[in-house]
This record gives sequence, C-alpha cells and structure tokens, in this order.
Amino acid sequence: NINDLSFSADGQYLLAAGGHIGNEGFCVIWDVKSGRRIFTLKHDPMDVHVAHISPDMKLLAIGSNDKKIKIYSLENKELLIEEKAHSEWVSALRFSPDGKYLASGDRNGQIIIWDAQELSKLHTLYKHKGRISAISWRPDSKVFASASEDSSIMFFDPQKASSLKTLKPHKGYINS
Repeated sequence: NINDLSFSADGQYLLAAGGHIGNEGFCVIWDVKSGRRIFTLKHDPMDVHVAHISPDMKLLAIGSNDKKIKIYSLENKELLIEEKAHSEWVSALRFSPDGKYLASGDRNGQIIIWDAQELSKLHTLYKHKGRISAISWRPDSKVFASASEDSSIMFFDPQKASSLKTLKPHKGYINS
C-alpha cells in the first residue's frame, strides 16, 4: 500500500512511502523522466505512514506507528536521527521549502517543529483536537498549515511557534 506520495522540490523525483501494516515498510524514489528507481529504503517491521525529501535532496524523513521520527542520509542510507518524539503514530510530516524546518504531526493532534539542519526539536504544539492529516508549507517557509480530523486548518509561524489563524471550512474530517 502507498500511504504518502510527494515530489522532490525540483520535480525530478517522486517519493512513495508505504508497505504492509505490522509487517514491512518501504520508501522508494523514482527518476520521473526515465521512470528508473534510484533509491529504496526498507523499513522493518512496520509500514511507513509519511515520508518527505529535503529540498537539497540530502535527507529523507519518515514517520510511522512507532511514534518516531527517523531521518536518513539519502547519500548512504545512514540513519542520522531516530527519536520517539510523538505521543501517537506519526501521521504527517513535511520539510519547509528552504530546508530549514521539518514539521511533523501525530494522531493526538501534536505538532513538532524541527530544526532540519541541526536535526533537533525546536517547538511542540498542542493546538488540534484530532489526528493531523496533512502539513503544507507556504513557498517562503514563513508559514505552514496543518489539517486535522477536528475539522480545522491551522496556520503557524514556525520560528515563533505561534498560531496565526484557524479555519473551520467543513463539518467533517479534513484528510488532505
């Protein structure tokens, strides 16, 4: 099963993350032009819920039901950080377009903002009342939005870890 799909910042590569629940997970990167598989990372013993490539194509961040954030070097597949940072399954994560931050969210509504260069936690936010289903960055990296099963979309300043605005556009879950 594919759980997450994203392009590299330059659009040349496609990343798919997934696997079989409770069995094994994979992250696969393809060259879009040739269709050739250029990278495969096997993740045992569970599937990968979310994954994203840093804009400079040096890092791969993944999250799954072990509540951990794992960051790998794309150059040699070396595990650079493995931290049980979340209180529940990691359900969303994305690098900022400038590569400075990584935002991750979980099924309890917790969001963590990471320094993507130092590979360290900067801020922890508890604003949503449900699973974080998506994270998206504004192109200037000064604002990110999170969508949740609590029917809200929230906007945050990653530097100050402050909530900027909340939208409640629907009565039901927001999945993407």
